[in-house]
Amino acid sequence: MMRRSMGELKGNPALEYMILGLLYEGPSHPYRLLKELNKIFSHVWSTSQSQLYLLLERLYSKGLVSYELISQGPRPPQKLFSITEDGKRSFENWLLTPTFQIRNMRVDFIPKVYFLLNLFPQAFVGLRDAQERVLTKIIDGLVQGSLQEEDRFKKIVLSSKVANARAWLDWLRGIEVT
Repeated sequence: MMRRSMGELKGNPALEYMILGLLYEGPSHPYRLLKELNKIFSHVWSTSQSQLYLLLERLYSKGLVSYELISQGPRPPQKLFSITEDGKRSFENWLLTPTFQIRNMRVDFIPKVYFLLNLFPQAFVGLRDAQERVLTKIIDGLVQGSLQEEDRFKKIVLSSKVANARAWLDWLRGIEVT
C-alpha cells in the first residue's frame, strides 16, 4: 500500500472532505466515488471524472488517502483508494467544526450534516448547537453593523445578509434527528 506524509487541506476544500467521508465508509475505486458523489451531493456540488482524479492525487500527496493497485488481467491495474489515519483525523476535525462563513453553508455544512447523520448521529446535536451559536454571532454582528451604517445601499446589503443568515438558522433548527 502506498502512502505519503500528512497534510491539512487549505482554502474551501469541501469536495475533498466529501471524498474523505465516502472513503471513511470504506475503500473505493474512483468510478464508484464519482457515482456516489454525484448521487448524494448533486444539489451541493458536481464534479467530473478528471476533477476527481486531480483531487484524489492531491489527497494522496497530502497523505490523507492511500491506494493499492488491483490487477485486472490484461488491462492496466486499478487503484483502490482508502483513507489513512491522518485522513480520518482530518475528516473528523472538519466534520465537527462549524462553518464560519455564510457563503460556505451550502457546500461545507450540508455535507457535514449528511456524514454526521450517517456516521456519527450522536455527534450531530453538538455540531448543530455550535453552528447555531456561530450563526447567531454572525447575525448579531450584521445587525450591529446595519444600525451603525449610514449609507442606504450598504444597509440594504447588510439586511440581505441578515435575512440569509436567519434563513440558515431556521433551516438548521428544523433538522430533526431520529
